[in-house]
Amino acid sequence: MITVVLSLLLLLAAPGPTNALLFAAGVSAPMPPFRLVFAALAGYGLAIAAGVGVIGPLAEANPQLVLPLRLFAALVLFHVAWRLWHSDALLGATTAAVTSRAVFATTLLNPKALVIALALWPSLVEAGVPAASALVAASIAGTSLGWIGAGAAFRRGLVAGGQDKAITRGCALLLGAFGAAVAAAAFSH
Repeated sequence: MITVVLSLLLLLAAPGPTNALLFAAGVSAPMPPFRLVFAALAGYGLAIAAGVGVIGPLAEANPQLVLPLRLFAALVLFHVAWRLWHSDALLGATTAAVTSRAVFATTLLNPKALVIALALWPSLVEAGVPAASALVAASIAGTSLGWIGAGAAFRRGLVAGGQDKAITRGCALLLGAFGAAVAAAAFSH
């Protein structure tokens, strides 16, 4: 269970579309925009529920879909890792004001939710649905606050400049490692 929780935290903490928006919001807002945490929670919650409620049962009814779905999740992670490795900046987006609607829509389409629903939720739910839901929500809220805080720290000059490439590449390596773990798990079942 500890491995699954660590995987969840690493996945949620890694740079991606939602985290880029949260970082941008932290950089651009004079006060940290904590309301965006609720938008991320709602987006992930809805996307994970769809993954668990629709894609999961579809995969159970058609077991031959499980391997391709897990491999797809691994490929998404490898693709994101490759793009992060080759990106020129951590943000890659404007630092204009970020709205709750933008965070919700981006998070709803974030492939991390599918990875959580298909690869991590089955192990997390062994502790019970309320406990798993609380753990996922706390992880989403914590990592969202972390990205907003990182953006705010960057804004205040507390983070040394020129380290965005190293941060991005480190996260790319973590995503690649998680992708490898998901791919390995696909073949072990």
